[in-house]
Amino acid sequence: MSQPELSKDSEAESGADGWVVRDIDGKPVRVRAGGFADHVFQGIAGSGERAVEAGRMDWTIGYLADLCWMTVPEMRNDIAKILQAEIFNAVNNDRFLISPTFSEVAEVLCGILISALRNGAGFGGVSARCLGVIRRVIEEKGDTYLDVFDEDIFKPVKRAGLWSAMKEANPELIQLMENTPRWRGLLESHGC
Repeated sequence: MSQPELSKDSEAESGADGWVVRDIDGKPVRVRAGGFADHVFQGIAGSGERAVEAGRMDWTIGYLADLCWMTVPEMRNDIAKILQAEIFNAVNNDRFLISPTFSEVAEVLCGILISALRNGAGFGGVSARCLGVIRRVIEEKGDTYLDVFDEDIFKPVKRAGLWSAMKEANPELIQLMENTPRWRGLLESHGC
């Protein structure tokens, strides 16, 4: 079944014939009402703030990857490379897609964070968003990802000599960790 051609007054048409017009980047696109493309276009049009608030995109790539994609745009190229490799492997191995692991995304987050802290961007911008992601995960998931954060973020930050810069950049994160027993134990084990 072919898609009807768009007329000049397509935006006014509302689906009486089973089609609806969705505006994408200022261009009218006619799609089947309630079909896959309709849902995708509706998600694109209304997903921004709602997705950030919920901590999840309509097209999810995993809990941490979603948060990072939405709040730390500097990570998007690296996350896209992970996704590209996964899509390639899934196609070549005839299997379903798998979201990036928490550790894969945490390593990218750490690299961006260390770079921002080294460049003195500790009190806003990139490092603030990176540390905000970490804080949100701790607030929402407790100590579920303690081991991953320790190995993939906190130990590298400490080895880089940037622990005090991190503490200064987001004292609320450190306070949250100090007020949570297992996180407090992790801080003590690092002598922080």
